[in-house]
This record gives sequence, structure tokens and C-alpha cells, in this order.
Amino acid sequence: MKPYRGNHNKKTTEEMKTNFKQMRDSGATYEKIAKHHDVSITCVYYHLNEKRRKQALENEKRARREGRAWSQRNPEKYKKWNTEYQADRYKNDPEFRQRMITHVKNYETRKKESLIVGDNSDGY
Repeated sequence: MKPYRGNHNKKTTEEMKTNFKQMRDSGATYEKIAKHHDVSITCVYYHLNEKRRKQALENEKRARREGRAWSQRNPEKYKKWNTEYQADRYKNDPEFRQRMITHVKNYETRKKESLIVGDNSDGY
């Protein structure tokens, strides 16, 4: 039998976190707590373990920092990778394609409305 996976999109409230602790203190398993709140076991574990939560935040910070560093160290490789990635997503993901089309239309509208050619005040 597979472990309970829960609803990964559910927001965890302070009330839920308090209830996690109370249930755990009374002897409930992570799986039982997860089922009761319709969240994943990982979510329960994350909120009940300070050490794990700190490690997850550090991992996220490091990934962001290294991601930016890679793109800054290798701008040509990053530009090529990003272009290929976006082209592939555009071709294979209709939702992404629609967002890109909307973005381009909005950009063109802002450029047309700009009175000064080359005005870069909107960040583009």
C-alpha cells in the first residue's frame, strides 16, 4: 500500500500547525495527522521538525543563489539554454503559449503608448 500523499496545494494555517503538534504529542503518527488534515506526510513532518524546516530554507536559498550565479557566470550558455527551453515550452504547452502571446501583446501595447522612442522607463 502506498503512503498517503494528501493535497499538495492546500495552505497550512497556524491552527493546523498547532493541531499537528497536539496530535503528535498525543501519539498520532505522521500519516494519521496527514490524513486528518488532507495534507502530505512531508508537510506534517516539515512543520513538526524545526531542524528539517531550517535545512529546507537553506537549500532553497542556496539553489536560488547558485542559479543566479550560473546564469551570470555563463551568460551565453544561459541565453542559449533559456531560448531552447522557452521554444520547447511554447511548442508543447498550450497554456504557456497563450501566456507568452498575451505578454507580447501587452509589451507591444506599452511600447506604442510610449511617446518617446526607446523610453526604457517600463523596464523593457
